[in-house]
Amino acid sequence: MRCAIASVALALAACSGGAAAADASVVDASAPPRCDAPRERSTTMLAIASPTPVLALARGDVDLGLVYVERPPWPQLAHFQFQRLGTDGVARGAPIAMSPVDMSVPGTVSVVFDGSAYFACTIIVGGASCFRVDAAGSTEGSMVLDATAIAIAPGAGGPIGAWIAGGALNVGPLEAPTDVVATTDAAPSIATAGAGYVVGYTAGATAFVVTLDEAGHADAPIALGPARAAVPVAVAASGALLAASWVSDAGDATVALVTRGAPVVAHLGPGARTAIAPAADGFFATWSAVGAIHGAFVDPRGTITSTPIAHDVGQDDAAHALVALPDALVLATDTTSPTAPIDVAIVSCL
Repeated sequence: MRCAIASVALALAACSGGAAAADASVVDASAPPRCDAPRERSTTMLAIASPTPVLALARGDVDLGLVYVERPPWPQLAHFQFQRLGTDGVARGAPIAMSPVDMSVPGTVSVVFDGSAYFACTIIVGGASCFRVDAAGSTEGSMVLDATAIAIAPGAGGPIGAWIAGGALNVGPLEAPTDVVATTDAAPSIATAGAGYVVGYTAGATAFVVTLDEAGHADAPIALGPARAAVPVAVAASGALLAASWVSDAGDATVALVTRGAPVVAHLGPGARTAIAPAADGFFATWSAVGAIHGAFVDPRGTITSTPIAHDVGQDDAAHALVALPDALVLATDTTSPTAPIDVAIVSCL
């Protein structure tokens, strides 16, 4: 087993190092600090004429990129859309239609910023289709044949992906030889982690993470705990810490800090979907339940350290995405509004 991700000090049992601690090695200056009482600083409703069953969010240099599938009534085609946002959550310009997608069951969507442009992927008939979006508009990038779910992260030579094809989880550069990590049909997630990456997924009734080196090659998977079958496992890194969140077999939103040895696991409360983003000294975890997106800060030892927020969205099982800014978190979520189904909220300690 490789210990190639040098800056991820928590990686696996065979890597040396101490237990997780809230010291300088876990501080991420690009993410907000933890606090006792986070609150919504503002919220923006995006006026879209049709429901948005899937969405994803990425942070750029000076703005944000939001992607979603707009699903109008039959027989109109569903479309994969890109919307540029300010860091205040307000839309900048009109949305860009990138591609028609399968109307019946929209697949996963993912978006990253590569330092000069956004790169976005979705599932269409025959695989995953990816697009580059810059100031001039969108251009088709690459195709991952036979993919049924995909997630991407920015890589030095182009996006690094985690995708399902033929019932197997593949990881690596989108246009290069890849590693097969597991047998599963569940949608994966991926995040940058120091000099490498971390991928989250479920296989059977267990949640897993696996670390990748900077070339996209995988180490041995780490079992986190029981999971509801096929639920996504969201992942994030904060300094030298790795974290994952998912819904357990009992229906609880769950977060795990990956350490040497057994992961440190905390239960957040009943939930249907989860997301997680780095904080300067831990993470901010969200989960959908009881008509709202709930969220709370979690420290490096897996302890919930803040009063949870509850952002009303009118449904118990809301698709949502989360990114960290230096002084706040941005939450994009599906709602029940028929004319403005995407809500973008700014959450901070200020």
